[in-house]
Formats: sequence, structure tokens, C-alpha cells
Amino acid sequence: MSRQQNLFDNINQLESQLFLPTDVESNQLPELRLIDFCLKKLGVKKPNLEYLPNSLLVNTIDHNDIPYRLVDTPRDLVNNAYSILIVFDLSTTLPAVLFRHGSSNWLFNPYTEEKRPVNQSDQFEDRSIEIYASLPEKILNIFTILKFAFSEELISILLLFIAAAVAMLFNLSIPMLTNYLVGSILPQSDSQLLIETTTVVLLIILGSSIVQYLKTLMTLRLESVTDHRLQTAVMDRLVRLPMTFISKFTTADLASRVNSISQIRQALGTGVITTLISSLFSLTYFALMFQYDPELAIYAVILTVFSTSLILILTWRSILLEKPLLEKSAEVTNFSMQAIMGLPQIRTSGKEPYVLMRWLKTVNQQASLRLKNNFYNDAKQQYAVLAIPISSVVIFAILTARLLNSGGDIQFDATTASFIAFNSAYASFNGSFASAVDIIADVSGRVSVLWGRVEPILVTDVETGFKNSAVRKEISGFFEVSKLSYAFPESQSLLFDQLSLSIPAGKYTAITGPSGCGKSTLIKFILGFLKPTSGEIFVDGESLENLSIRSYRKQFGVVMQSASFNPGSIYDIVCGGLHRSEDDVWEALRKAAVDDEIRQLPMGLETLLTDSGTSLSGGQMQRVSIARALMNNPSVLILDEATSALDNASQKIISDMIDQMKITRIAIAHRLSTIRHADQIIVLQKGKPVEIGTWDEHIEAGGYLSKITRLN
Repeated sequence: MSRQQNLFDNINQLESQLFLPTDVESNQLPELRLIDFCLKKLGVKKPNLEYLPNSLLVNTIDHNDIPYRLVDTPRDLVNNAYSILIVFDLSTTLPAVLFRHGSSNWLFNPYTEEKRPVNQSDQFEDRSIEIYASLPEKILNIFTILKFAFSEELISILLLFIAAAVAMLFNLSIPMLTNYLVGSILPQSDSQLLIETTTVVLLIILGSSIVQYLKTLMTLRLESVTDHRLQTAVMDRLVRLPMTFISKFTTADLASRVNSISQIRQALGTGVITTLISSLFSLTYFALMFQYDPELAIYAVILTVFSTSLILILTWRSILLEKPLLEKSAEVTNFSMQAIMGLPQIRTSGKEPYVLMRWLKTVNQQASLRLKNNFYNDAKQQYAVLAIPISSVVIFAILTARLLNSGGDIQFDATTASFIAFNSAYASFNGSFASAVDIIADVSGRVSVLWGRVEPILVTDVETGFKNSAVRKEISGFFEVSKLSYAFPESQSLLFDQLSLSIPAGKYTAITGPSGCGKSTLIKFILGFLKPTSGEIFVDGESLENLSIRSYRKQFGVVMQSASFNPGSIYDIVCGGLHRSEDDVWEALRKAAVDDEIRQLPMGLETLLTDSGTSLSGGQMQRVSIARALMNNPSVLILDEATSALDNASQKIISDMIDQMKITRIAIAHRLSTIRHADQIIVLQKGKPVEIGTWDEHIEAGGYLSKITRLN
């Protein structure tokens, strides 16, 4: 038993050395070596990886802007196939990479650089990290997407072509055997040879069925793997795009555009492969047709050209309707979503008939486009059904004329045998070629429409702060706005014209002013959501353009004017999708002065909330939002009318709690009680800081705040 085990160990070690060479830098830290190994397995290049000392591995992954998610460790890691997983040894808690090699799962140890198969005795912690691939920074055309989607599945594609070639050989033998059967076996009445030939045909049919089954399985696997890889990468790219780009589209339209990439992958993946295979079939059958009967083959080519032209015309007319149909479908979905979300307001104002009429008008336009599109598709399908019988009638008519002019039984028998073989090859040629033409026409047109919808998402540059050269640093919260100018799109007047101001670190700065003066827009600039026409924003002396935008924003806690949540429990909402202990959540709720009220709820932290808050009042929702903002101990806290629904007592408790944190606080407010104790108050009017100072300085100056105070 020991000798057998040693033999297996030697085989595994040899396989590891031959087929799994170490492809990571040995001089890296183990954690970076592990991440680098994962990325190379995914076919992703990411230079300049940075390590966070004295931190969890997931924080280092997150710090390097690598897409990931925390998952439950699968139970059976030996037999089932999984994507790239980082697992943690149960006894040592050290991480390792689980990856697929051939038909088995392997482990890579970044500390020893050893690779070995997973054993049943291996035990891991319950939580793992799944790593995903990112799209290239620059996407030139649709072939960049195809390369990304299929580059890691070249072996699967090769096997698929091999299976198709074997199936082609099986199918080619049918016309040959048919010719042999009719021309030689049947005239001789050789029953023994007939039985043998029939057996061969049955074996060929069985083998062809098995190959077709395996080909279908490989196609399904290729589709699922590439779709998973591509969809996650597209979503990752979407969240990295500038907010100015995202705001151009409605939610439903954006979702439709994102889904288009999966449809393109599906069409160009299996569609192109199937087309190539069908084309190969057509060429081989075409050669057989000329071998058996060149004259009939010429007539068959003429019929095929006519059928192809008609199919292309019908397909083109259908494609012209594809783009407006997709756009109208997205419009219907978006309007339906808005109507459902705004149902309380619609009922309150009695606008149900108006909403229904507008919805019916949009749906009617969609139905009209779909009806026209279906007409051309149905016409194409009906012709495809009739094309083979019609062409067969023409071929039979030509053959009949030839048989009537035959010069004897021997020539008649030879013509009959050749025709049966020819007809078998022609039927296969016609089916394969028609399928290839239909797929090429449909795929090329549909892909061009889908690419036009998804192209803006893929070719638009991600925010500059996501590039590898971006600077990652902890900020103290000192902001300097230098000569910033900006105008809203399609606006001829500037909102900000050479705006300059500074916000000190660790202090409380309040921004106030009349509505429309640019208070919230200034916050969007500080968060990097908008890009100025000219000028810059400096953070601790560093240009915001040079900072890693994700690392930068993670150091903020932001509460916007209208508190809204994604549906979920209070625990999930406060954690923001991250794993935190309940004690941490209660501490954040305590800082927001809402913990006692949450404890009184029957389900406590597990109370489910929707975007409307369900059982919470407006003030409670605002305080839960503040708790969410304070959850990660931010360096900068931004409150945009975040306490407008609170009473003075609750607001004072929260303000006192936040003051103790000694972080940079920026508040947009109109309530005098909110801004009275600010270290610095900035009054904006018409996009310019007309007054800057403390409360007492503003009152003494007799400006905007002094007038508002007298009115109150």
C-alpha cells in the first residue's frame, strides 16, 4: 500500500512539473504571488500589485481593484469543477488557490509554490474568495471581446472542431454507401453483403449520434463558461464608467445594453462555429454531387443561389427592424418599472388613466414593430421549409427528362444509382448550406445591431482613477478647489466660473445658499462624479485625477438628501454588502442614535426594508443611512440635507457623536441649527463663494446668513 501511494505521489509530482510550470515571480510576497497566479490563470495582466501589510487578504485584493466576491466554500472540491477560488486551510488558515487542470481540481500553495491535486482529506474554512477576470482597458472592436471570451477555452474549441470533423466523416459515408448499395449490392441480390452494409450503416448512425451528443455537451459547456466570464467582466466595467456616462441612459435601457454582450457572445460563439462546420459540410457534399452527376450539380447550384438570395433579402428586412424593436422594448420595460415604483404617487394624484394610456401607446408601438419583424422571420422560415421540396421537384423533373431519353436498361440503372447517391448528397448539401447562409445573415445583422447598443459601454474609457498608475493613499480630508469651471451639458451658461475654495481637514464645513447655486454639484466634483471644464481639485495636495478613485471613495461616508435603500435587512443595508459582525452594526446604529428604536423592532437587525423604508419613518431612514455611512469609519463624512427629517434633539445627539470622531465633515444644509456650530460656513450664490467664515463672522458681516436669521 505504501509503495502504491509513493508511486501515485511520484506520478502527481511528475505531472505537476511537466504540465503545471510555475508561472509566477518567486521574489514576490506569498499573498501577491497568490493573486498573480489567479490573474494569470484567468488570462489577465495586472502589473504593479500592491500589498497591504497587517490586513486581510481580501483587503489586498480589493485594494488592487480586482473583481471578487465572498462565497461559501463548496462541499465537494474533488469531483466538481469550479472557477478560480481562494480557499483557506482549516488548520493553518493559510490561503491557497483552487483551480481546474484537465479533469481534476488542483491546489497552488503560494508559500511553497507547490501544485498538487485536491484530496478528500483536505479541509478548508467555510468562506472562500472567487476571483473574476476584467476586460482590457482598451477595447478596439468586437474581436477584442471574442478574444477575451474564448482565449481560455481554445482546447474546448479545438475538441469541438475535432468532433465536428468526425461527424462530417460519418455523414459523408452515407451517400457513398447509398451509391454502393443501389449500384452494386441490390442488382446482385447479395443478401450477405446487404446485411454487412446495413450493419455498417447502423454503426455509422450510432457513432454519429454519439459524436453529436458529445458535441452538444461541449457546446453547452463552452457557452456557460464564456458567458459567466464575459457577463461578470462587463458588469465590472460598467461600475467603473463615469457617472456622466451612466446618467445618459435609463435603468432598463442600460440593463438591455449590458445584456446585449451576452447575446453577441452567444451568436458569435456557437453561431460562428456552427456556421464554419456547416460550410465544411457543404463543400464536401458539393464535391460529391459533382462526382456523381455534374449536370444535376449545376442545376442544384442555380437553385441554391436563388434560395440564398431570397433568404438574404428577408433577413435584411428583418434586421432593419431589430434596432428600433430593441430600443422600444427597453422603453416599455423602463416605463413599467417607473410606473410600479411610483404607484403611490400615481394613485394619490389620480393619474392612473394617463399612465395607462401612455403605457398602451408605447406597447402598441412595440407590438407593431414586433409584428413586422415576425412577418419577415416567418416568411423566411416558411420558405426554408418549402425550398427543399421545390428544389427536389425541379431536380426530379430534370432527371425524368433524362431517363425518358436513356438508351437502355444499363444506362437507366446507372442513372438511377447515381441519382439516389446524388440526391442523398444534395439533401445534405442543401440543408447544411441553407443553415450556414441563414446563420451568417442572421448573426451578422443581429450582431451589428447588438454591438451598436453595447459599444458605448465597452469603448467608453473607465474613470481615470481605475488605471494601474493611479495613486492609492489615505486621505486626511483637506480639499482645495482651484479655478474650477463647469457648465451642464447643453447649457450655454457656466454654473461655476473659476471657483476656488478650500475645506480644512478634520473640521466641520457647512455649505449653504439658495436652491440651484451648485451645492450638491460641488459635492459631486469632490466625489469625482463630474469632470470640470477647466480647473482642478486637490486632495491633500494631490490632484484628484491622479488618485485611485475606488480607494479614494472608500474613505468617504456619504448620506444623500433622499435616503433610499436596496431591498434587504437592516443588517445588510448598514453593512453595504460587506461581512461585518453584529456588534459593529450596533455600534454604527448607536452613533446614528437609532439603535434603541431598531432593538424594539420584532426582528431587530433582520427587519426587511424596501426602498420606501417599510416600517421606518423618514427620520429613522435618515439615521440608518447615517449609520451606513459611519460603518467603515470614514475619513470624510458628507451629509447632503441628511438630517432634514430629524428633530433638534436627535440631530444634536448625532452631531455631538460625529464631532467626537474628529474627521472631516462636509454638510449641505439650510437649517440654521445644522450649520450654526460649523468651523467654516461657505455661502454659495450663483456658483460663487460669496461668503466664507464662522457663524459669528457671517452674522457680523450682515450677509446672506444674517438676513436668513432675521427672517426666522
